[in-house]
Amino acid sequence: MSSVVTEGGYRHANGPKGPFPPEPARRSGLPPLTAFAPPGVRPRYVRVEAPCSIANVGPGFDHLAVALASPVDTLELRYASRWGFEVVGDSDLPASWEENAAGVAARSLFQRFGPPGVLRARLVKGFRGSSGIGSSGASAAAGAFAAAALLGLDPEDPGVVGAVVEAALAGEEAASGARHLDNVAASLFGGLTFSEAEDPPRVHSVWPGAPATWVIAVPDLRLSTRESRGVLPAQVPFGDAVINVARASGLLLGWVQGDLALVGRNFGDRLAEPYRAPLVPGFEVARRRALAAGSYGVMLSGSGPALAALVPPTRVGAVGKAFREAFHSVGRAVDVLTSGVGAGARLTGWS
Repeated sequence: MSSVVTEGGYRHANGPKGPFPPEPARRSGLPPLTAFAPPGVRPRYVRVEAPCSIANVGPGFDHLAVALASPVDTLELRYASRWGFEVVGDSDLPASWEENAAGVAARSLFQRFGPPGVLRARLVKGFRGSSGIGSSGASAAAGAFAAAALLGLDPEDPGVVGAVVEAALAGEEAASGARHLDNVAASLFGGLTFSEAEDPPRVHSVWPGAPATWVIAVPDLRLSTRESRGVLPAQVPFGDAVINVARASGLLLGWVQGDLALVGRNFGDRLAEPYRAPLVPGFEVARRRALAAGSYGVMLSGSGPALAALVPPTRVGAVGKAFREAFHSVGRAVDVLTSGVGAGARLTGWS
């Protein structure tokens, strides 16, 4: 199935619709954000959603990520008479402006564009943290996006977009201890995002040439990004790096052309997954069984413990069953999620 080229990347004819990014945003190296409140309006209250994501897609360590259609984080931000921060859905997360990824991101943007006044926030988590599906990145993206919307900023202004990305990165760093852009970019811009290794960041959002369905297994195990980054080696064999380059090329080609079998064949990673997989009991048996059930490819999602399988729509049930049976066989409870490709952060309410 063919795809068409837009200024924001490739977009399938049946994929998300919207205006082409304006020329200034394209030159800035960042796509525009989705719309805030009408121009010139300064709302007193906003509600935003930002999706979770699959990062380190295949061989794309720290640079390739896919936004999920669900689950999503929902953040309500309002001016109030006293400060407050509430988290719903994950009691292990800090409920404070100074420690929560969403709070840090929002405060960072307000510090840049003016005094915020007194704020109250309510963050509803779409899924628990330390799961491998970009929970902290979703919160950080929601915080930065909500603050920009509450300030009445222009989502197509390259300076605003860059500031939102920087604020979201600050939130991600506070939560995970690393300033990595992959989850944040996917949560903000949607599609498959890849970031160039440049400062300031350059991000591209690429829509699949055919509808892509993911089945994600999240075993009952918390694995923090800090912990999983700690097992990575300082150096890798030259041959492994060469193979990763080849696989990243094949993965992107398959994504653009809608050849999902080609995408799945190129999931294999030599830089991070071999070192992180032992942290997830049942990883190898789950991978084998999901492939046998008809997956195009299976990989560790982010830093784990989640596994993500790209599957034909007709094999969703079989792959989900394979994941459940695999983790149950090693004594682990598991949540199995199904999702398409998400469209990034968006404003869902304001007043």
